[in-house]
Amino acid sequence: MATGTMRWYRKGLTSILSGSVDYLTSVIKVALVSGSYSTSASQDGDDFFNHVRPYEVGRQSGTATGYTAGGYTLANKSIGTSTGGIARLINSADPSWASSYIRARGCVVWASTTAASATSPLLGWANFNATVESSNGTFTLDLDATNGILYVNAS
Repeated sequence: MATGTMRWYRKGLTSILSGSVDYLTSVIKVALVSGSYSTSASQDGDDFFNHVRPYEVGRQSGTATGYTAGGYTLANKSIGTSTGGIARLINSADPSWASSYIRARGCVVWASTTAASATSPLLGWANFNATVESSNGTFTLDLDATNGILYVNAS
């Protein structure tokens, strides 16, 4: 099971707060990336999915059986708050890819707002801190049930 602390891309939070991306009605996806993509603060300036697409699992080595290009589409989305003043974007089901052969080092959350990845905004990213693999098994991304996928601490 893959885990990592989700972080906002610089323009991801702006996209949500300005309303240019509506979390509840937009197609939001989680894509897995290889170790060649630096999921770190240095990538914070990436704006659109086309910056990440060359590093998506299966694009470099050609092997990612069971993985759907573009990633997992979030289907059970909601927005919530906690008593601690945390506004959070929630998905009630963890993304998973069954019967898969996948090697991933991180993930990105993005809004598939158009057919062109050059205009589909990146929202957030996580580094797994190690390569996580599935070998003819289920690759599952454990989303934070407490703070949600991405959150803002308003306190």
